[in-house]
Parts: sequence; C-alpha cells; structure tokens
Amino acid sequence: MKKLILLIALSSLFPLSAYAESIQDFSYKMTYFYLEPNKDAFNNLQKSADKFKKELTKNGNGSDILISVLIARISQKHNWQIIDSAFSGRAKEILSGKTDLSKFINDDSKANPAKLDVWWASFSATGETKYLENIYKFASVELPKSGAREIMTVGAAKWSFKSNCRQHERVAKFAKSKLKALDKDNKETEFLKECIKQAEGKQSKSKGWVDKQGNRIPDKDHMKSIGDFGAQLIITDKEDEMFKNWGTPSETVYFPTTTTIQRNKLLTAVVVFSGCAIDKNGNCDLRMQMTVYQPSGKIYSKLPVMEVWSGKPRPENKMLGLSVDYMRLAIESHEPLGKYRIDAKVMDKISGDTMLLTTYFTAVEKK
Repeated sequence: MKKLILLIALSSLFPLSAYAESIQDFSYKMTYFYLEPNKDAFNNLQKSADKFKKELTKNGNGSDILISVLIARISQKHNWQIIDSAFSGRAKEILSGKTDLSKFINDDSKANPAKLDVWWASFSATGETKYLENIYKFASVELPKSGAREIMTVGAAKWSFKSNCRQHERVAKFAKSKLKALDKDNKETEFLKECIKQAEGKQSKSKGWVDKQGNRIPDKDHMKSIGDFGAQLIITDKEDEMFKNWGTPSETVYFPTTTTIQRNKLLTAVVVFSGCAIDKNGNCDLRMQMTVYQPSGKIYSKLPVMEVWSGKPRPENKMLGLSVDYMRLAIESHEPLGKYRIDAKVMDKISGDTMLLTTYFTAVEKK
C-alpha cells in the first residue's frame, strides 16, 4: 500500500442485504438506471429480473410490482419494446391503464407509502423531477397529528427524500432549487437545509484526494471522493512499468499515464482507492464495472462486475490500494480510430457509496 501524491437510498426499494452479489448488482442497476439509459442495458435488466423472479416475489414486499413499474416507465420514456419476461405482463398492464392496479399506479392524486415507492421507482427509471415533485408535496409538510395513513405517508416521504438526497446528486440539486425559491425561513426551509446538509456532508467528511501541500483536490471525471472513500481511474500503455513502480517500496508511486494509444498496442486500466468501508470483520467489499464506448458512442465492451478489493482488510493509515482486477484492451485493425471513453462504476457494497469515474483515450494508427 502506498500514499499517492497527485501531481495533477433508493436502494431501499429493492432489497440488497438478503441476497447474493449478483442480485445486489441488479438492484444497483435498477436504482441508477436513469444516469446511463440505453436499450441494451434495458433488455439485460429485464432478463436479470427474470433470473431473480423467485427471490423478488417470495417476500411479498412489493418488489415485483416496483420492477414492473420501472420496466413500464423505461419503455414509456424511450419507446423501447418490453421483451417477454416474468414481469412483462404486469409492466404492459401498468401502461394500459385499464386495471385497478394500473389506475392506482398512474393516478398521482392518490398517495400512501406504497405510492411513494412507485414514484421512487419511476424516478430511478426516468430521472424525471415530476416524481420528485410528487414526493416533495408530502416530504415538505409538517407531520400530521392524526390519521394513521397520513402520518405514515408524510413520515415515509420525509425519510426517503432525505436518504435519496444523500445518494443521488439529482435529488440534492432538486432540493437546492426548492430552497432557492423560498423567500423566508419556515419548517419547509429547515427540512430542505437538513437534506442539503446531509448531502453535502457526505461529500466533505474528509479532504479526499490531496496535493503535496495537503490541500484538497476537487473531484474530476477520473478521480472522486465521498468522505474518506476515494477512487481514481488510471490508464497506461506501460503496464510493466506501472506494476514495477507499485511494487517498489516507497512513500509515493508514479503512474505512467497516457491519453493516446497506437493501434494493436496494449492499454491497461486500473483503479486506485482509499478509505473503503469495512464490515464487522474489518474487511472491505469494493467492486467495479468498466464500460468502453467507441468514438460513435456505441458500446465497445462492457465487462462483468470485477473485484477492486473484497474480503480483505482496509489499507491502514490512509494508505492506497490497487484494484485486484483490471482491464486490458487493444484497438485492432478492423476497429475505428478516434476518441474512446472508459467508464468505471466503483461500488462500495458495505457503505452503499458509488461513484462513476470517466477517462478518455484516442486511438491512432501505429507509427
């Protein structure tokens, strides 16, 4: 482990802890679908839902209905076809608006705790703020003194809004816009300030990445931090030198990076991290998924979820760790030249923190 001196809640809707790694990834993809919507991801999500039908329906907690809502909303927003699956029938039923269930789901004038979950699932599918508006109507008012359903609905709205304000930048941005529109302090402004404080506090519990003088370096596309948890996506065309430098005892380490790669030459992408959360045994569980996009924007390659640092103790004294798994690629003779994009979605399975790291390289002809 080395120090690197840089020179340059929605998940509550879809249960996580009871299931294995694969269904955790499925839950994550549903919760944050709106960030990177594409047809292939939509089809894969539907197939994954099929795979986990038994687990999703056996508890009777409504997860199956919420998945159907999410599938219906994605199809509706992007005009993508719903493929045959365990949840396709109910998703199409929701879009039809003809049954009692579909009428309840599509009627935004009626609310209870179950409807809040429907709105959050709809937000996960589309990212549209109209669903946040619906939830905010109940989250922003004082808790009623009577009426069991009203108390439960407002209480659930307040809790879920605060939780997702911490987990979703778009929800925090929405809260800030609401606060800006208010001209005097009251219970509503207090609620919004508390939500925003929690969201910003999550981003500033520690300095994160720092320079040689100890000053915090602002987040960049390829390098971000959430509290003590930091991660950086690094690409190099000098893999041997990079690993040699990492394995040489020293206080700091130099990574030979690149932004250009010649055709048929090997490019390596790794993640450097610090401050991962630990479980009761003192071990971390960091995962990542890398996706490469061609200059046209089409997916070039989407790798399965890989290990960053799992089942291992957290590096001590804020030292850094290097991802166990990493990606190699080479742009071959039949593949297009130009500017490629690499996304690394880094997930701390213990804290629930996630970050999307992005970097670019340009593929050129071999000299």
